[in-house]
Amino acid sequence: MYTVLEETKAIQRSINCVGISKDRNYIAICTDKEVNIYTSDELKLNLVVPIKNCKLVEVYEKYEIILVVGSGEEPKDSPRILTAWSTAENQIICEIAFLDTILAVKANLIRLVVCLAQQICVYDTSSMKVVAVIQTCMNESGLIALAAGECYNFLLYPASETKGDVQIYDCFTSSPRMLIESHKSPLFFISISSQGHLFATSSHKGTIIRIFSLPSGEKIYSLRRGNLQVEIYNSMFSSDSTAFLLASNSGTIHVFDLSGRSSGNWKVGIKNSLVSATSFLLPNTIHDNLSSCSSVIKVHTGYQDKFVCTFLKNSLKCLSISYQGTYNLYDFSSFSSNSSTPFKSGSFFHIPN
Repeated sequence: MYTVLEETKAIQRSINCVGISKDRNYIAICTDKEVNIYTSDELKLNLVVPIKNCKLVEVYEKYEIILVVGSGEEPKDSPRILTAWSTAENQIICEIAFLDTILAVKANLIRLVVCLAQQICVYDTSSMKVVAVIQTCMNESGLIALAAGECYNFLLYPASETKGDVQIYDCFTSSPRMLIESHKSPLFFISISSQGHLFATSSHKGTIIRIFSLPSGEKIYSLRRGNLQVEIYNSMFSSDSTAFLLASNSGTIHVFDLSGRSSGNWKVGIKNSLVSATSFLLPNTIHDNLSSCSSVIKVHTGYQDKFVCTFLKNSLKCLSISYQGTYNLYDFSSFSSNSSTPFKSGSFFHIPN
């Protein structure tokens, strides 16, 4: 336990941004003063990086390199400069300057992707040379998703400002793969599975989430979050892609079972067969209502501020992180109502080294 004074000091040290490594083993917590790297399983503080005022952070491969973008007006904190920090050498090893503000950064072992408002730059991570510059529609939210790159190396981004079209880009061949018409209204988020074989989308309404397979582009599921429009903070597949979660500004976490284990498999099979047989007769809205499933678990976190969630590696345990610095750990493996109660809670600002 810690005192009310300590709690107040912790709250005053709010979080600017959160980064989760592709293998989900490490979490980067950025404040105005520094970047703290924690293990996700034990929540142990592994490293403190002396970089201030970050608005974006990407943890590259076992936190050997931390990619950050600043949020200040000073040149060293510019939102137009991408900085690569070596944790082994404890120094900056590379800086890349852009003419426009950097809106998103994603990286895997093969490619580094930097998203600007109307342009995406793709780099070879071994040489840090540009391999592609993609001109895009206006993408002010920096909406992109990048696969881990082990089997598939797909980059996903919006293909339209007025509709929910997704462009699938192959980073192996540096060429567009296909265009998916996922929603009638503009996209709000895109998530891709660890294996790169599934991706999920939602429009600005945030009520229906559609899941597609890759590389075929076939729609395989519609998930219903709710009827009220919300802002989705983040979304994620579990490591084995058997579950999917959403965190929203309603302070809730929605967890969907994609394996069918939480409801009778025979019922799911019959329902999907009926929907498939009649799909060519039905408008998209009716088809979605028939084929969609509601979240199996709905967690009311009590957070009043922004928060994000992540499944832990090879597990259905979930870590929620409030931007005020507190966290909760949940275990969704049983897909029961008891899963909505955290089995561990605390503050990142009170975790010992």
